[in-house]
Amino acid sequence: MNFKGFSVVEFPPVNPKVSGFVYVLCWVAGSDEVPFYVGQTTRIWGRLDDYYWAMHSACTDFRVGEAVRYLGARGYHTIVKYKSSSDPRHEESEIIKHLRSLGRNLLNDLSAYDYKKEPDESKHRLRVQNFVADKLLSVSITSQS
Repeated sequence: MNFKGFSVVEFPPVNPKVSGFVYVLCWVAGSDEVPFYVGQTTRIWGRLDDYYWAMHSACTDFRVGEAVRYLGARGYHTIVKYKSSSDPRHEESEIIKHLRSLGRNLLNDLSAYDYKKEPDESKHRLRVQNFVADKLLSVSITSQS
């Protein structure tokens, strides 16, 4: 069997210094992959599942999940690029700095909310959708490359 196109991750990690993962979510248009969120975690599969469910009570999960849904409804699909890391927080910070230096807008910049103080899910959904439309999709693909 040919496993072309499969991603590979060591299980369990062979390197004892590996403490987690750093990852970048990109929306795809044609052959362009446009980064829109950078994260780090110790549990990559669980983290992506959190975004899939996009629970309003978990602000980051909701924002990322809603952004993915909004992009999908507009014909863009999302991919995740990830790698093992011995210092995921530092690498996350460096990737964010680098992407910002290129003028990229990131969902990381959308301010958080406290769902207990602001329980209106539809308000937060609209905020994410407006951010994606204004900051992410309004930029031409060619300027993102």
